[in-house]
Amino acid sequence: MADSFAIFCFPLGFGRAMAYEVTEEAAYEAAKRHRASILADPANVLPTRTPINRVVFRPVTADIVVAILNENDSGFLDLIQAMEPIGYVE
Repeated sequence: MADSFAIFCFPLGFGRAMAYEVTEEAAYEAAKRHRASILADPANVLPTRTPINRVVFRPVTADIVVAILNENDSGFLDLIQAMEPIGYVE
């Protein structure tokens, strides 16, 4: 199966919702656009900065794929090796 790999993400606000991107550059650009869309409405509260994170995955195994396909929510979490902040958009 595949070796470990990484994707990039940022929070969509103060909750748990995240946006995911394939590349670091795409994550920074998407976070900038998201912040601009929030600023368009002065009633919205905007965090002072939006963290950009690298999500590193373990190598994919058949057991994990089967767990995910059988709708075992913890199967996806088993793939995550680390989530680390790599920068911010202000």
